[in-house]
Amino acid sequence: MSVSFNSRFVTKKFLFSLIFIFFIFLLVFLILDGYFELKRDLKIYNADAKDIINQRINSLLSETDPLPESLKENLLFISELSSFKKFINEGDSNLNDLEEDFLSLLTQNDIYYQIIFLDSFGNEKIKAISKDSTFSIALPSELSNQKESDYFKESLKLSRGEFFISRLSLNIENNSFENRGSLENPLYVPVINIATPIFNDNNSFKGILLEKIYISYFLNDIKHFQRNNEKIFLVDSEGYYLSNPDADKEFAFSFGNNYNFYNDYPEISKETLTDFKIRDFESKDLVFSFRHIYSNNYSLILISISDKDEINKISSQLRMEYFIFLFFSCFIVFMILIFIFILTFRFNNGDIRRNKK
Repeated sequence: MSVSFNSRFVTKKFLFSLIFIFFIFLLVFLILDGYFELKRDLKIYNADAKDIINQRINSLLSETDPLPESLKENLLFISELSSFKKFINEGDSNLNDLEEDFLSLLTQNDIYYQIIFLDSFGNEKIKAISKDSTFSIALPSELSNQKESDYFKESLKLSRGEFFISRLSLNIENNSFENRGSLENPLYVPVINIATPIFNDNNSFKGILLEKIYISYFLNDIKHFQRNNEKIFLVDSEGYYLSNPDADKEFAFSFGNNYNFYNDYPEISKETLTDFKIRDFESKDLVFSFRHIYSNNYSLILISISDKDEINKISSQLRMEYFIFLFFSCFIVFMILIFIFILTFRFNNGDIRRNKK
């Protein structure tokens, strides 16, 4: 009888121990599975969040290219106009026809601000102007010599069919920044100059053909594109702001100010920002995304800066869901273990009492 009791007692104890160990392993499995699932979900969410940031800046870049290749083609097209060729080869007697063609070109594309031809000495010979939806030819008294301008000096170094593309800067008229506003509320005119050298049929250098491209529409699009917890800037390779939510920081180099991206975000070095291979960067609190618009004499860099707070909120929510799951899983397994322990205790006591009888 004693042997039979001991055998049953050992068997039940062993069985309950196995069940107990099973639920312990189940608890460990749930904890580890939840932990690795949390890591996977956080990794996927962070990757998705960064992908959305990159998609937005790519979308902005594709929708608002400030310097499409067609602008170069248009400059070559102008140089091949019959009125232009006659003017270059035969002189000022063909000026009226060329003025009409310049005005016609201005009306066809609102990004043109000015179309200018300068002779070999830098003198403006013809200047078509678009301003407030009106188009005009500058009077002779309004023409000036631009031999000291960067676009004239640099274009002298070019061969036929080559282009000079200037830094994005504020337009200068009569040796001062053009202001369409007032002294209290200035409204400056940002432009990019595209120039190409002109030669006559005898291959003699005759001057420079210049397009001034109106860039305000592009800068405004950047400001309108940004959303909450995001800032979008346009800077040059020196870090100077060309578009900034704070308009007072724009074109600081023109006014001797030192508002600069590198000063505002010292975690980003010039080497990082100007490296075409680097498109993303993360600091403790921010996610940076860079896109280089073009490289010629100067580079333009589109920068998106997103606050990690929004990403961290979702990450914290995922962690909270994990801990809630872990708590209830542990609670259920713990209650099962208590139930098993109670059953084991009762069965053992019952067997002991029956054996004594």
